[in-house]
Amino acid sequence: MRTVVKDGEPWFVAKDVCNVLEIGNSRQALARLDDDEGMSFEMTHPQSPSKTIMMQAVNEAGLYTLILGSRKPEAKQFKRWITHEVIPTIRKTRCFTWQTKYSR
Repeated sequence: MRTVVKDGEPWFVAKDVCNVLEIGNSRQALARLDDDEGMSFEMTHPQSPSKTIMMQAVNEAGLYTLILGSRKPEAKQFKRWITHEVIPTIRKTRCFTWQTKYSR
């Protein structure tokens, strides 16, 4: 999955994210994101360095939004883990420690 780093934060190429999640209508999926979860950027065309192309990208929050909205089995597993383990643990203990939770 292609990424771009802007201001120290990773941005994921939306087309790649949608392909992995098997989202058929990426335009519709991106339209559901909040304004701060997506951006357009210009990059050099891989086969023709003298040309540029416009790409859409999503930040970490946008990536999670797309994953949580996906019906793909792997995305559902991730969604269940986030909603049944990570968030409740944070709510109850104010932190989530991977090592503590999964070292058993």
